[in-house]
Amino acid sequence: MNADSPESPRSPPPAHSTVSTHSYQSAASTPTESSSNRSYL
Repeated sequence: MNADSPESPRSPPPAHSTVSTHSYQSAASTPTESSSNRSYL
């Protein structure tokens, strides 16, 4: 894992990575839960 390598284009800064991950998880969690809930209902 070369997350400490700023030269790596695949490894963005830690701050950006955290924000991106959080946003992605939130967006992915929302539709997934909604779909599951709808199916269950």
